[in-house]
Amino acid sequence: MTGTPIVDGLQQVLAAHQLAVYAYPVIGVRAGGDAADRARAAEAAHRLTRDAVADQLTALGAVPQPAEPEYRPAVPVDSAAGAAAWAVAVEEQSAAAYRFLVECAVRAGGAQRQLRQQALSGLTGAALAALPWRAMITPDRPSTAFPGTPGQ
Repeated sequence: MTGTPIVDGLQQVLAAHQLAVYAYPVIGVRAGGDAADRARAAEAAHRLTRDAVADQLTALGAVPQPAEPEYRPAVPVDSAAGAAAWAVAVEEQSAAAYRFLVECAVRAGGAQRQLRQQALSGLTGAALAALPWRAMITPDRPSTAFPGTPGQ
């Protein structure tokens, strides 16, 4: 079943969670304080979801794509602000992957209600996870109208 819209969407979701599992330990070290606890919790949540999505792909007969050996943030993560910026970018990538999964479920047609619900839950989760990190950077605008949309 590899190469189907559903598999393509789930592979993107998997990749986003793999990035998060790599990034959050770095983010936690640089963010410090309560933010370090938030980073540890985020890493654990992304790890659980990563594993569940990998199992989902395997159940569909697809081979889950392996994680990249290294991920580089767009900005240096040498301060709490840099850590927060990377956390926002990680959650935006997660949101974008879930938005893509919604599109894939629609393209797949048929009764994809459960997959659409999974995608919408993931999109909502990513938007909520980004809030406290975004508030560290822009306290007057901690949310975005359309999470996962390029150029936000």
